[in-house]
Amino acid sequence: MDGNEVWNSGGVNTHVFFGVSENNNYLGGKFLPQYNNSLIGCEFSLNDSIYWSEPINEDILLNESFIQHELIKLPNGNYMGFVPIIEEHPVPTYTNFPDKNSPFSWEDDCGLYIEFNSNFDWKGEKIVEWNSAGEIVWEWDVFNYYNLDDFDYLAGHWETAWNNNLPFDWIHFNAMVYNESEDALYVSSRHLDRITKIDYTSKNLIWNMGIQWLGDEVIVPDTLFSGQHGLQLLPNGNIVT
Repeated sequence: MDGNEVWNSGGVNTHVFFGVSENNNYLGGKFLPQYNNSLIGCEFSLNDSIYWSEPINEDILLNESFIQHELIKLPNGNYMGFVPIIEEHPVPTYTNFPDKNSPFSWEDDCGLYIEFNSNFDWKGEKIVEWNSAGEIVWEWDVFNYYNLDDFDYLAGHWETAWNNNLPFDWIHFNAMVYNESEDALYVSSRHLDRITKIDYTSKNLIWNMGIQWLGDEVIVPDTLFSGQHGLQLLPNGNIVT
């Protein structure tokens, strides 16, 4: 009540906090220095006891395979989070989009690359559900459901990728809510300035809300939110982001 510290994680770069489980344990990520300071999704307590953690594939040892930004615990006791994935796809050019009458801002910088290379690394994500034994029981791959024509061509994400020799950070999921009464997931995509509602059972998209880019239609395109980094579903069904 006085604002005094009552607990900390024990040092710098130990855990990242995402949320609290129904039994008041913490949900987050534990730093793994041996994997380039990747975050392994886990449920942990105030005394740093680990009750569950994302399985590690010792044969891969890639930090892209670990969780980022969000871990939730479902009513059935399973865990759900975001796992980055990489696929090769073309670099967009304005000639492929009839509504664009001028080049995208990155085309001058990477024109020679586009001329001699057909593909570039796109960083997407999977939503993955694990049971208590660490087995994957459900997953949703964004490359199977989002249109590659949808990308933010204003915020400089392509330039960031090109200038720093990084994959194009296409989606950047950062928050998720599961609504049991609807059996639906609400997911926030920072780099598409979008919230998506997904039917859990069928895995089908129910709707996308946010800025209208060059691909699929969205609902309420004049919401004007962008770069959001949070998502809450209120009891009346409204969304806070």
